[in-house]
Amino acid sequence: YFNELKDLISDYKDKKITVDDKLKSNPKWQEFYQTAQDLAAYLKNDFSFLQIIYENLYLGLEAETDESEMKIKSSLNRCQDLIKRIEFNLKAEDDDYVFWLESSYYRGSEQTVQKSAPIDAGKFLPDMLWSKLTNIIFTSATITAAGSFDYFYRETGISKAEELKVESPFDYSKQAELLIPVDFPDPGSKIFLKELVISLKEIISKTQGSTMVLFTSYRMLSYCYNNLKAELEEMGIRILSQSKLSRNYIMQEFHSEYKTIIFGTSSFWEGVDLPGDLLKYLVMVKLPFPVPGEPLYQAKEDLLKEKGLNPFYNLALPQAVIKFRQGFGRLIRSKKDSGFIILFDRRVKSRSYGQKFLDSIPSGCPVLEILSLIHI
Repeated sequence: YFNELKDLISDYKDKKITVDDKLKSNPKWQEFYQTAQDLAAYLKNDFSFLQIIYENLYLGLEAETDESEMKIKSSLNRCQDLIKRIEFNLKAEDDDYVFWLESSYYRGSEQTVQKSAPIDAGKFLPDMLWSKLTNIIFTSATITAAGSFDYFYRETGISKAEELKVESPFDYSKQAELLIPVDFPDPGSKIFLKELVISLKEIISKTQGSTMVLFTSYRMLSYCYNNLKAELEEMGIRILSQSKLSRNYIMQEFHSEYKTIIFGTSSFWEGVDLPGDLLKYLVMVKLPFPVPGEPLYQAKEDLLKEKGLNPFYNLALPQAVIKFRQGFGRLIRSKKDSGFIILFDRRVKSRSYGQKFLDSIPSGCPVLEILSLIHI
């Protein structure tokens, strides 16, 4: 099963491949489809066997449920759920869902999976969850996009709710500064990456550690890592790169080693807690817009177009603003923290939508337009 799935994905350049009619016409998909059906049939036999064991051992007993019975029940439920998931993803016929194949690396080994997700979760949540609850409290530091709850309402299927926005307990006017090199090349230019490598070297040679660089793609991360690793090692500085190491390992090493730099993407934009002197300099390479063509995003974009809505302003921009705010929040984790955020994407100043990002940062945080990085 997994070998054929890996072989199928290897035919494509992308790491995420939408299951559509074009993919289903691939002979390798047809081979994989048959293997997956065989796996589902095998699991059904296992399920029947476990069901017989359960019925023979426990249904005739009057004693209270014991631990062994609970384990068998749990195994039955897991097996039945797995069969349903395999068959559902294999058929890939539900128009309310998007189906895709995905390849990723974890601890040096390639992981291949089948995935599916509802295109519009807000269509299902009211009946499946909200209607079953009396009161609900949603709380998050990034629940709004540029101060508006509209995107949250649309994604969750909630029509309206009582709203409360609470200011940050931190004094950003004294604890942080956002620096924007406005003379830096546009992210779409051919020289952007080359200039980025030069600037990152300048920054890291000055900071000597306590720095995290957030990328929006593994390609960009790998390019910078490959072009900086040797020179920084000569300075005694180690790059902990997400392209080479697991997130858990990176976090462990960053806490224990001096003169280390994190190069991260995706998961490092959120849920990373590096208080105090661990993190003093946060670099955001680009505004974190979603990757075009990614299966779930593409399906959401197509749905918005069908409804006559603009995908950029109703999907791409709110997602990017929320992720930008999440990334921004990595720097200040307590009232004692302080540091600098450096954003190499001048679109935040040159494009009309850029103000949405600036409106999303904590109030009071100074925003400085600079022409060089010598002020850091």
